Amino acid sequence: MIQILKFENNKKMTNDVLFIFQNLRENDREGLVENMDESIKRHIDKASELYIAYADDCPIALFGLTDRYPLNGYKCQAFFLGTEAINYHKKSFVQIGRVIIHGWQQKYGKFYCFVWNYYKESYQMIRAFGFKFKAILGDVDMFVKE
Repeated sequence: MIQILKFENNKKMTNDVLFIFQNLRENDREGLVENMDESIKRHIDKASELYIAYADDCPIALFGLTDRYPLNGYKCQAFFLGTEAINYHKKSFVQIGRVIIHGWQQKYGKFYCFVWNYYKESYQMIRAFGFKFKAILGDVDMFVKE
């Protein structure tokens, strides 16, 4: 079973974010366009809400929502980055994550998420969270939660 905690900008949680970024799944790492430090800062600073998933006190995933990139009537963008360990905890992560995503819908309305079109694990996860396919935008596919 995993535990999900809302990010608080303190040394321990910042170190947990760093650990996740240092141990990202290969496809998650490839999807980052900036250097590691810039990407970490961007995810922490621009998130409206940010959560860390833990398995046995080890950080295994980071996910959140930002309102900095509205698109076609969708107010917020959701994002998810994980380590290989998340693959062993998908069921409990999705169960807890659905509750958080439902809260986001209540608070923010409809939102979207991009998935690299070659990344099958992300397709499975995003669909498990109840997102629906919306459009192909070059190398990424847009999924929405309405």
